[in-house]
Amino acid sequence: MNKIRHYITAVALPLLAMAMIGCDGKLDELVEDGNYTISKDANYATWYNYEDSFDVDASSAKYELQVSAASSTQWNVSSGASWIHFSPSSGNGSETVTCTFDDNPCAYLKRRGIITLSYDGQSGGESKSTVVVQRAAAPEFDIDDESIRFPVAGGTITRRIITNCNNVQVSSSSYFINATLNSNLLTITAEPNTSNMVRSGNVQLSYDYLGYSSMHTGTKSINISQAKPTLTGFSDRTVSSYGETFTMTIKSDYDWTARCNYSWISITPTKGAAGETVLTVTVDKNSSSYSRTGYIYFYQGNSREETMMITQGRGTLY
Repeated sequence: MNKIRHYITAVALPLLAMAMIGCDGKLDELVEDGNYTISKDANYATWYNYEDSFDVDASSAKYELQVSAASSTQWNVSSGASWIHFSPSSGNGSETVTCTFDDNPCAYLKRRGIITLSYDGQSGGESKSTVVVQRAAAPEFDIDDESIRFPVAGGTITRRIITNCNNVQVSSSSYFINATLNSNLLTITAEPNTSNMVRSGNVQLSYDYLGYSSMHTGTKSINISQAKPTLTGFSDRTVSSYGETFTMTIKSDYDWTARCNYSWISITPTKGAAGETVLTVTVDKNSSSYSRTGYIYFYQGNSREETMMITQGRGTLY
């Protein structure tokens, strides 16, 4: 039996060698596949470290692919994704291809690209592909100003938002503030401050970004403040019993009104706009034997802001 096995081997090996001589006179490469030795096209190219897919970081990513090819084989590496680059992108024989990747601009989305190794084999153009998956970027959320101060009169302010996140939402819990977002332009409107105090509030922004394996929500808060109304240009005054007419220049940063409930004091005008207004006060003669005191009340909106006191000496009997 051993003699027969040796005979078959001695006959089969020369025949196998002859069978593996191609039409062009080249000997096909012998490659191991499990426990068997098979012949392979001498004009070939494949990935030495082939994987169906591989992951790379969102930025500064680099990956090396090993091309295994016959020395006479011309091959090239390509991708339909513009963010994938190769060095070299073509060659002859076995070589290391360095793949580099543009930074992923999105914090809410992974992206995939196909890398294809192709060459001209004896049976025509052949190729082998692998998939690269690039992770989402770290979330970035920037705004021109994170602290906004409105004047007393209120108004509208816009701020540009720069972000690589998705599904940005805006809200405000402050009654005097309205905020909207359109194409990353944040518009905040504040009503006039008619109170007698400084007002404060905030605008809340939320956004989605992709973590390592799931979606997350981040937030950013913009602080809002608004000055209280100011009214100046007057002070308490003492006038003689004979009466007096005088003027004052009222300076205000919001519309105002003046009220006086004393018949012996008259004022004109009784209201004014933001800016400067000349106020005329007339105090009648005091014919009584008692001194008297009256008040002018100044309002901005519905709130009383300031009080001016007028004191007049008692009258004479002659």
